[in-house]
Order: sequence, then C-alpha cells, then structure tokens
Amino acid sequence: MNLVWVLAAAAVATGSDYLLKRWSLSNATVLLVCGVAGWALSAFLFACSLRTGTLLANGSVFVVASGLAVVAMSLWVFHEPISSRQWVGVALAVVAVVLLDG
Repeated sequence: MNLVWVLAAAAVATGSDYLLKRWSLSNATVLLVCGVAGWALSAFLFACSLRTGTLLANGSVFVVASGLAVVAMSLWVFHEPISSRQWVGVALAVVAVVLLDG
C-alpha cells in the first residue's frame, strides 16, 4: 500500500466534507460545487492508491483516517456534540483497521 495516495485521498475527502457542511449552513452554491468536485478528486486519488495496495488495506485506512478527521472537525470546528455511543463506534472503527491490516 502506498500510504501517500490513501492519506491524500482522505485529506481531500475531509476538506470536501468541510465545504459541504459549510454549504449546508450557508446555501452558497460554490461551496456545494467545490465540495462535490473535491469528492471526485478524492475518489481519483483513492483509485490511484489501489495500484499499489489492496482494496481491504487501502479502504480501511481511508475510512479510519477520514473518519477521525471528520470527528475532530465536528468537535473543534463545528462544535457538534458526540455521544458516548458514537465514541464507541470510533474506537471500534480503529480496532477494525488494526485487525484488517494486521
């Protein structure tokens, strides 16, 4: 697995999530268009990662990396509450990647 492609895809996806959340709060069409375009770029970067790794390994890392970034953004940028149940889900996702990649 080439970690650079996977992490780049996750970073772009997280940036796109930010733009889409901002769009949902402001209804500015440019944010929607940029967020969707960012997701397309993220899909391309993820596809490139598959040339050097398995879908299982790359997909697991992508999901956890982008998921953790979204959790952090939800907390610190948008000040959204995260329930105890959701924290358990985050922990289980991290454990799943460790088990899948190990």
